Amino acid sequence: MFSFAKNLKSKSFTLYRPFSTNKGSSYKDQILKLQNSHSNIPPKILDIVDRKLYLQPAHPLGILSEKLKAFFTNPDVYKSELQKKYKMPYHVAETLNPITTVQKNFDDLLIPKDHVSRKRSDTYYINEIDLLRTHTSCHQKENIEKGINAFITISDVYRRDEIDATHYPCFHQVHF
Repeated sequence: MFSFAKNLKSKSFTLYRPFSTNKGSSYKDQILKLQNSHSNIPPKILDIVDRKLYLQPAHPLGILSEKLKAFFTNPDVYKSELQKKYKMPYHVAETLNPITTVQKNFDDLLIPKDHVSRKRSDTYYINEIDLLRTHTSCHQKENIEKGINAFITISDVYRRDEIDATHYPCFHQVHF
């Protein structure tokens, strides 16, 4: 029997944790401290900002995340042509704060000032400077500046999408 099925049978795991288990303040608390009248983050998004489903070992996203990390960080797990060609060690960034700045999320990536993704109808702003990241690419510059040349970012991202069969305001991205 698969270990997941054993855990399911024993009910010894949690698929959903509404708040982070990290010490210190939660992301929700940080957002509430930074918010001003410019904020357009609804309570529902505040309630899910600390979930981090990709870090839950028994959650499908957590299982996939572990396989991705093993592929890029442990050459003994998978022996692919990609790993033979690019032998540099990958740094895994999966606990980066979803709160970022307009500068990191848009300006550093040369996204034009009039681009639709900058509009309040598309992005969750905390205040005029801070927002919830709309993509994991916003961490590229900081990793490169730290001298990390090969990295994987696994995180939640947030966009003001109407919920339908293909859209949800909080989803998960892997960037390498």
